[in-house]
Amino acid sequence: MWRFGLFFEVVFAFLSANFILWADKNEIRVPVLKKSEVLCSEKIQKWVKFTDFLLNFMVVTSKHNCFFRSFVRMKILRKRNVPVKMNIGLRNLNTNMTTRGHCWLTLEDSLFYEHMPSDTHLFPNELYPFFLGSYRDVVYWFNGKDGDDLLRYSA
Repeated sequence: MWRFGLFFEVVFAFLSANFILWADKNEIRVPVLKKSEVLCSEKIQKWVKFTDFLLNFMVVTSKHNCFFRSFVRMKILRKRNVPVKMNIGLRNLNTNMTTRGHCWLTLEDSLFYEHMPSDTHLFPNELYPFFLGSYRDVVYWFNGKDGDDLLRYSA
């Protein structure tokens, strides 16, 4: 029975993620934690696996799939009082180019059910070592390779 309710939550979270990406919405709404409790890791793993199973059918493109996965997982888990944070790492800040990056979740500053990126052997926290800031449990990172752009935008 829990799968039925979770199915609709995943669908609505997926639609919210599409709205953020395609409608130029500026704010990522993070569900507020209602209480803090210690949850069983088997329950969390069950929710994550079922969410990923559903997302495999919904995400038909490889573009932005890390955003969809991270955003939907974050919404599902935070509704169940798991204090995960969404991380967004940027590879370039040049406005003339498409911004590239990666999204992932952390729990207590540790990677949370994160797979190795296909284009590198490094984990996201190694790819994006420079902290840009955070807002409402969404944390922004930068890889530092385009340091001149970072200095230009911060000035």
